[in-house]
Amino acid sequence: MTYGQIKDVKERIHVTESDTSMDDQIQRALNQVDALIDLELEPYTTVPLTEGVSNVIVDIANDWAAGTVQEEIVNPTSQGTDESQNVFVKRAKANLARYIDITFSSERKVNPQFYEQPIE
Repeated sequence: MTYGQIKDVKERIHVTESDTSMDDQIQRALNQVDALIDLELEPYTTVPLTEGVSNVIVDIANDWAAGTVQEEIVNPTSQGTDESQNVFVKRAKANLARYIDITFSSERKVNPQFYEQPIE
């Protein structure tokens, strides 16, 4: 089970819940995002998170997966290194960094260059 859910990603990218044509692509994005979130959280806690997963992590997973799917649709040959990342991806990365800072320590161990400033 992933942190995010297909129906929540669909809502973010304006796909109706009854349209299942993108479900496999969304599920792959959710699996990828879980691995990335776990990679960032691993220095601080046991991963994958299993019980009582924070709504913040759920929202981060849904945003990041939505951005990943949108990037694949807009630029299917992209390797995800473009400086003009999707707004969902930027927000997810910024929120994950903030979550780690607040939840685990005042001294961040994650690479600060990985994260953009939060989108206002």
